[in-house]
Amino acid sequence: LGLQRMLAARYQYRGIVDGIPGSLTWSAMQRFLDVNWGYDGKIDGIPGPLTWRAAQRWLKARYGYKGLIDGVVGPLTIAALQRAGAANALAYKSQ
Repeated sequence: LGLQRMLAARYQYRGIVDGIPGSLTWSAMQRFLDVNWGYDGKIDGIPGPLTWRAAQRWLKARYGYKGLIDGVVGPLTIAALQRAGAANALAYKSQ
């Protein structure tokens, strides 16, 4: 929920804030990553390796991700993404 709230507030996410990441969530996430974390792929709502590499750069800088910037989603990526979601839930709780 926290990531969708942040994306709705700042990156044109217009879907339902339900904690289920669909193509609208991923398109907004790609816009966020494009602006801030070096994503250079298509804004297509499909989270491929380019999306995940940019997300890992963000998670490493802000949420304690300790893994490789390799675009592979493993337990370290998931754990950092959960920390990011929790932090953004607090920051955007009124959204």
